[in-house]
Amino acid sequence: MKKILFGNAIKITLLLFLTFAGKLNAQVQPPHEKKMYVDSLNRIYNQTSLPLYLFISNNPNGANPVGMSQNYSDLKHNDVQPMYLDGDGKHHIKHYDEIEKIPVTFVIYADGKAPKTTHIFENSVLYTKDTKKYYGNNQKIKLTAKDDLCGTDKIYYSINSEEYKQYTEPFALTTQGDFILKYYSVDYVGNVENIHTENFSIDNTPPTTFYTINGISDNNIISVNTVIYFNAEDNSTGISKTYYRIDNGADVIYYPGKIPVKSLEEGTHTIYFHSVDNTGNVEAEKSYEFFLDKTAPIVATDILGDKFIIGNQTFFSGRTKLKLTSVDNKSGVKEVKYSINGSPFNTYTEAFYLPSKKGLHLIDYYAIDNLDNRTLSNENGKVMEYQHYVGTIYVDLTGPSLTHKIIGKQLITRDTIFINSETKIELAQTDAESGPQKIAYTINNSPEEINYSEPISFKESGFHELNQIGYDNVNNRNFKTLNFVVDNKAPEIFYKFSVNPISKTDSSATYPSFVSIFLAPQDDISGIESIYFSINNLPKKQYTSGIKGFSTEAENTVKIEVTDNLGNIKEEVIKFFIEK
Repeated sequence: MKKILFGNAIKITLLLFLTFAGKLNAQVQPPHEKKMYVDSLNRIYNQTSLPLYLFISNNPNGANPVGMSQNYSDLKHNDVQPMYLDGDGKHHIKHYDEIEKIPVTFVIYADGKAPKTTHIFENSVLYTKDTKKYYGNNQKIKLTAKDDLCGTDKIYYSINSEEYKQYTEPFALTTQGDFILKYYSVDYVGNVENIHTENFSIDNTPPTTFYTINGISDNNIISVNTVIYFNAEDNSTGISKTYYRIDNGADVIYYPGKIPVKSLEEGTHTIYFHSVDNTGNVEAEKSYEFFLDKTAPIVATDILGDKFIIGNQTFFSGRTKLKLTSVDNKSGVKEVKYSINGSPFNTYTEAFYLPSKKGLHLIDYYAIDNLDNRTLSNENGKVMEYQHYVGTIYVDLTGPSLTHKIIGKQLITRDTIFINSETKIELAQTDAESGPQKIAYTINNSPEEINYSEPISFKESGFHELNQIGYDNVNNRNFKTLNFVVDNKAPEIFYKFSVNPISKTDSSATYPSFVSIFLAPQDDISGIESIYFSINNLPKKQYTSGIKGFSTEAENTVKIEVTDNLGNIKEEVIKFFIEK
């Protein structure tokens, strides 16, 4: 610092003049004026690069100041000249009091250093992935500035190239995405800090957890062998941990693998689960309720059979069956297995025939529910067993022989039987063993069997399927199917005059005497059997070629009759006049 001595009791007034020109554009720092600052303790701070001009006055308010030149002894050149403070920190302007023999000191501070600003994310978790920074939800950005001399005046910040705002308190970023934070501080004498730039992302979206269950039945029923997995997804920072608990238990960190349910008691349970991502976002807790089924199905047996006795002879149908009925308390029966006399196990679908060979037969069986719980014998811990004994019997294993007869019009063409609504179908059967019992039938795959009593006719046109069912006296059944088409539709008649009419009104037409009428009937199903016509009520004739011979100067009436090969008849009447 340059020291200048002045006489006693001289009041010194320091005035600072500073101009600054700046342009404020988008994403450009606002202008900050370099200036002098006096703090609450009357300490004077001057921005280091600014000049100092010394003025003296006899008035404590600085009235009528006189500027001082460094060459103040030269009264002809009393130009006010600046001085500059070298270096930051405390400086002294002194003069020596010759009377008091003491130095008089005036203190001034030079400040050319900008503040230093830092940022922190409060209440947030930082996660770095591939050098990219992520912060979680509920974060607040706090900016703090420190200045070693005159102190920080203001802090400014900008988000994603917006205009700079003055920082007053911590602020939060509530939307998810990538951000660029720029900030700096200005002290009280206008020193401007270099801009700090911080690139980061905000992740405020919690993860999503899914559960996968291998081995589950309807109504969320599981077994001890069921495997429950969790899969969590997070589109930003990834999964930190997944937690679960069963019923009122404590939360447990999930590690890839099976969720243990074997130790649970049979009954209803609830598993609760959620995930947390790497920035601390917590998923809302989810739950899954299930029923743990540890009970195997129960299997019951029932004998189904037919017998018919004629005199001293007993007929056994060979249809005597073993019916296995299985019930399960919860998940339902998946399948029933059975084995006859040690043969490989078969899947039970319906009551099966018992062996008809004389002697003792053993049937082993068990059931599995939809969760693979298996029936076990109380005696040996293995399969259940049924014993079946066959004595001397006569086995009737075949059903009746079935026949049918078509009575009335019929046509067989292209491997198809065509009949009309008057045609009847007669059913019959014979049985050489226990004898015939009854005949039933179904129509067009209807599940309802109709007992046969008389020949059957069909009124509805179209394709039909008649299933004949014959029963003998030990209820052996035989089936026979008859497919046929009922044609109740009469043929179509098309006619055309050989010439155009001479005259025509809405109700009649007049033709020349040489006119002929040509017929072209059509039947889409059974075809045409015959075509007849009658002119003016004369006896009908078979049509072979064009119709002629009409009465002149009178109205003519032509009746046409077409019959198809199943007897369906169509009639048409044509009326017209013939000129003289």
